Amino acid sequence: MTQEGTKQEVSKKFYEDKKWRFLSYAIWIGLVLFLMVVTAAGGAGKLSAITAPKMLQNLFQSWLILAILIPPMIMVSTTGGLDLSVGAVAGLVAVTSALAMREGASGWVAIFIALRISIFVGIVNGVLIGLTRINGFIITLGMATLLRGAALQLSEGGPATFAGKDALFPGLSTVMVLFLFLLIIVVIVLAEFTPLGRKRFTDVNNEPLVLHAIRTAIPYLLSSVMAGFAGLLLLARLRTASAGTGIGLETDVMLSLFLAGIPMGGGLFNVVGALLASLVVSLHKIVAAINGSSVGIIQTQQGYALLIFGALSQAYFIAANWFYKKRTAGK
Repeated sequence: MTQEGTKQEVSKKFYEDKKWRFLSYAIWIGLVLFLMVVTAAGGAGKLSAITAPKMLQNLFQSWLILAILIPPMIMVSTTGGLDLSVGAVAGLVAVTSALAMREGASGWVAIFIALRISIFVGIVNGVLIGLTRINGFIITLGMATLLRGAALQLSEGGPATFAGKDALFPGLSTVMVLFLFLLIIVVIVLAEFTPLGRKRFTDVNNEPLVLHAIRTAIPYLLSSVMAGFAGLLLLARLRTASAGTGIGLETDVMLSLFLAGIPMGGGLFNVVGALLASLVVSLHKIVAAINGSSVGIIQTQQGYALLIFGALSQAYFIAANWFYKKRTAGK
């Protein structure tokens, strides 16, 4: 009885073993090298353009919008799904906040609007997915379509602009940085020390329906709330919003996760690696803009990268799990 229990304990997924988890994190080294190559690819002249203070500020703002979505999306990925509505949530929040501020509302009212919309969407997504056990891709894709339609109706097909102070949300970026560090700590704690995190991906089909719904709702709620704040950051940066605001945000998040070697439906938590990957994604856009690449070319490049790294991530996951089972067989 004891030997059988020991064997079951050893023959687990490779990402539950600390050695394998550390090996997976080695992808950081590759990302750092890739970052250096991309940065230096344009020569000294373009390197100086990238490191200019204004360009670094743009890079930080672009990266922060993406980075705040990474920790909750990693949690969502352990449920076997992906939140495809984050871009639409950001777009709807940006449009409604811009319209409200055009009528004289303060930045705090915009934040309140963002919280109401994002919390509602997150709860609906999480509860529907948890109770019906329908794949999260389907639910969130439907929600994204619904929200895009709502944003299009509210904006009447045009941009929602407003006139106001230069500092639209004073200190918002600082608050988001603090949120980001807090989220990193929360996700790591959940991943390593709680059933909601590290063991979230095991025995989900055998747990009670209500418990499953709650565990599923929490990651989607966090993802939606952070998407709402991403919408505010986009609005603060662009000072205008439309139904198309936030388009492609889901692709950037997925690409960051794949670059970090995080498989969809797996249990590998690589928060730092994914944040570094999101920096690479943001830097790629900055470099492409400096090189004069069009939006279409940038999207094409990201599409290729998503396909390639998505396949590599899944291949690594399957191969590593097979080698781990072979190594632990008979123990």
